[in-house]
Formats: sequence, structure tokens, C-alpha cells
Amino acid sequence: MSALPHGPQPLALERVIVGKMEKLIPNLQEKKKYVLHYRDLKQALEMGLKIMQIHRGISFDVEACMKPYIELTTGLRAKAQNEFEKDFVNS
Repeated sequence: MSALPHGPQPLALERVIVGKMEKLIPNLQEKKKYVLHYRDLKQALEMGLKIMQIHRGISFDVEACMKPYIELTTGLRAKAQNEFEKDFVNS
């Protein structure tokens, strides 16, 4: 059994430069000014992660930016007379 409340694996990955490449590394080092989605924060808190300080909070709105395109291609595929036209709309 792990001594960590959330198990043997770290909860928060960190971008670290290894050699010449940037990689996501799971480590147990202290995170400062770490940015994550509120759902991930909620899960980490439920798994026992302790927060020392909150630096900043952000909010954002989500919109369905692809909805008109999806509706258009769906309509064109429904009107297609043969397989070629259906496939042509998909590409």
C-alpha cells in the first residue's frame, strides 16, 4: 500500500524539458502556479491531494463552434444520391 493518499501514481503531470524535448512527467515535486481544469481539481481533492494556496482562478464559456458545419455535412449526406456523394461530403 502506498503512503500517498492518492495511491502510487502522482495526480498532476508536469511539462519538463528532458534533453531537447518537452515531455509530460508524473512527479511528486511541489507544483507552483499549476493550471488545471476544475474537474481535474475536484478529482484530485477527492483522492486526497492537499492544496496549499490558490494563485488565480479563470472561467471560460464553451460554444458549439463546429455545430453549423456538422449540421451542413449531415444534411448533404442525407441528400446524397449515391455512395460517391456521401463519401465526397465526408472528406
